[in-house]
Amino acid sequence: MTRATPHRVPPVRPTALARRLAAVVLTLLAVLLAALVGATPAAAASNPTLITIAGDASSPTVTVPADSKPDVFAALLKQLGWMQGATGTPMQVDQQKLGRKFTVTIAGLGGPQQVYDVYPLAAGGPRAFRPAGQPGGKSSDAWFFVAIGLPDVFTAAGVDLGETLAADLGGQPLTTDQTYGRSVNVAALAVQMQAALLTSVVTSVAALLLLFGAARFSRARYRRRISA
Repeated sequence: MTRATPHRVPPVRPTALARRLAAVVLTLLAVLLAALVGATPAAAASNPTLITIAGDASSPTVTVPADSKPDVFAALLKQLGWMQGATGTPMQVDQQKLGRKFTVTIAGLGGPQQVYDVYPLAAGGPRAFRPAGQPGGKSSDAWFFVAIGLPDVFTAAGVDLGETLAADLGGQPLTTDQTYGRSVNVAALAVQMQAALLTSVVTSVAALLLLFGAARFSRARYRRRISA
């Protein structure tokens, strides 16, 4: 009586497994890229739309909407908005030499986003203080040097700095470069986003290469096994 040979299920070839794993990795990478691209409209929806500058009792609050005063709004945002999330500058602060304080609030459609105490007439150049309690969440107390042209931008916004402005600036008109001094660190933010995206891509590619190498190794072992 002939003994029946047990049916052996042929092993899955490593090449097919590698193709499946590669497809999974590429799918995850596509989902990651789609999520990054899809996040852009949401971020745009939360862009600042209004800046308010509040002084003391003798100085009325000034509002600068992005739609009706785009130039002044852009200048203020460039000179102050970059402080969100930035590392403060170590400095010795003499309260007696800071001059008048103005509270600047940068708001979007959902409400306030950033709040700063700004001293445009401080001795040695304008300064700003970022309180730790920010509308967008807990931050850290930090001081910053602000562009020397900030007083001119405040004046253009409608803030009355009085005769102190001319005295502190030495009666010299500011150049365009000074007026628009320090801009929002958009380039740095873009570099950070690109670095994050590049890291994700490199990680995915590295994982794919590891899977490919493992598949090649398994394929070699498979060939040695069936040839033995």
